[in-house]
Amino acid sequence: MSLSGLTIAVVVALAQRPSGAGSSDLARIVEGPGTSVQSCLRLLMEHRLVERVGSQYHLNRDAPGAAEIVALGLRLPTPELAIRLVLRANEAVELAVFDPGGFVVGERGGGDGESLDRLDDALEAIRRDRTDTPAVLRFETGELARLIRAAVGLRSRVAMGEVVKGTVRRVGPVPPA
Repeated sequence: MSLSGLTIAVVVALAQRPSGAGSSDLARIVEGPGTSVQSCLRLLMEHRLVERVGSQYHLNRDAPGAAEIVALGLRLPTPELAIRLVLRANEAVELAVFDPGGFVVGERGGGDGESLDRLDDALEAIRRDRTDTPAVLRFETGELARLIRAAVGLRSRVAMGEVVKGTVRRVGPVPPA
């Protein structure tokens, strides 16, 4: 089987999504053309790495080679690109912003344990034996919103950074709390 970078990215994205993902969601997550993502999914299904349940695709984590493809997808790209992919794919991440200081991440409250475990494992794999990994500041989304109101530096980072996932309202100065 010949794997493209896009196919590897699809496998990494599905590894972050316990509930699976539709092909259009995957195209958005991996930032690839929908038809190309569908071709990747067909190839992965032919080799039993991916299963389709209704309109959702799921990684067959027990398939031979699945873990190795995920590991390759986390280690082959630059740390920044790998982190971007993992943050876009992970269901527990509601907001991710990137700036020269690294990533600021807002995570869903209520403890989505499996998604958070997958995020932790992926970030650890990306960081292992690397010194050029951007910082990832992680907060529960409600706490991040509170901190943004109180901490001018963090508010500036989020307002000026590149939104990787989610939306940031840019409406002028925040009134004092």
